Amino acid sequence: MEIKLLKKKTDEAKKSAPRYSVLTILISFLAALLLWFFVQDAEAPDYKRTFTGVELELQSLSSSFSVIDGGESRVDITLVGKRSDLNKLKESDLVAYVDLSFITRPGTFDAPVGFLVPEGMEMASCFPQNVTLFVDQTVSKSVPVKVELGSFTVAEDVVLEADPAADEITVKGPKTVLDKVSYAAIRTGDLGEITVGFESNLPYVLCDEDGGTVEERHLTLPERNMRVKLSVLKTRRVELRVVGKNGYWNEDNMKFTVSPTGVLVKGDPSAVDALPYLSIMVDETGVDANQISRTMTSAALVLPEGIRLAETLGDIIYDVTLPGNVSRTMRMNLNATHVIVTPPAVDSVSYTVEEPALSFKIRGRNSDVYAAALDDFYLNIDLSSFTVAGEYTVPVEIVQTTASQGKYYVVGSYSVRVTLS
Repeated sequence: MEIKLLKKKTDEAKKSAPRYSVLTILISFLAALLLWFFVQDAEAPDYKRTFTGVELELQSLSSSFSVIDGGESRVDITLVGKRSDLNKLKESDLVAYVDLSFITRPGTFDAPVGFLVPEGMEMASCFPQNVTLFVDQTVSKSVPVKVELGSFTVAEDVVLEADPAADEITVKGPKTVLDKVSYAAIRTGDLGEITVGFESNLPYVLCDEDGGTVEERHLTLPERNMRVKLSVLKTRRVELRVVGKNGYWNEDNMKFTVSPTGVLVKGDPSAVDALPYLSIMVDETGVDANQISRTMTSAALVLPEGIRLAETLGDIIYDVTLPGNVSRTMRMNLNATHVIVTPPAVDSVSYTVEEPALSFKIRGRNSDVYAAALDDFYLNIDLSSFTVAGEYTVPVEIVQTTASQGKYYVVGSYSVRVTLS
């Protein structure tokens, strides 16, 4: 009975034990064989791989020169090494270069390509082995900045004016390229309807004298955006008037004509609206005639702050007449009580006025001028700044009394000789 039970357990154990077929054993053998070949191939030192389009570095070129053509060359490199190592590499990991330290002048040069080969690998081939480079002298050039406005609409009496943050920029690069550059253009594009001014950062392009765009890839440029102020300015034609600098001329004692009679100005709308006329200032104390005719340039016009000319003008001609105006010479003794001398600041220095009297001229209406008296004036001679002995010509200030002011005025400037000892 026990013998039968043991036999039954033995049969059940045989049934539950794993069975390996011939096919399973064969597949395992082949997989192991393939893995062995793969490992042998990956570690074999003679695997080749080609890298295409490796960027070429230009090294040791003097800052006095620039490469115009050939500097963007790329090369194809074939390396030999272990498959596992080569498969880890990228084109950006490779260094291909050209040593340009031998270049000492502009021209066309052939240069060999050099490489930095990763450790454990060898160079099999390179194409091309040499590159041709065109080298030019590096120069700097300042060019003006122009703002080219696109289409826009403004009110009838308004102009749009653009002011870039800089009037010029400095560009550096090959001379043959820079010779083509005439100016830098900031092009605003379509601006639409403009009612108020504003500021904006805008890009610029380099242009030749015909307005064509110059290629910039070889050039070194400053910041590519520039601040541009767009101002809305009002225009208006204003009258030109002749005005006495010291206020002695007015509508009662002067008449004038000006050609042209007015000028077109532009500026902030509030400043333009507040401008009644533009003055042609004449120092009436330098005019001893009843009629003058003078010519001035438009550049000599004194414009209020925020106001500019909006047109190109030639010369301005003006005539001034002083109807009923006369001049008269007065003579005052220099020892009179109406002569005030401020002595030298140094007590040890004395002075002597070398002239007994001073003649000066006044101008105004006939009746007022001939009613004038010496008591209407006093003379100031200031010697306080003189400390060294010698002979000097000292200016004389002729001052009118309050009662005589506005009736006439002194014409010209005067001085006396004074000796200090």
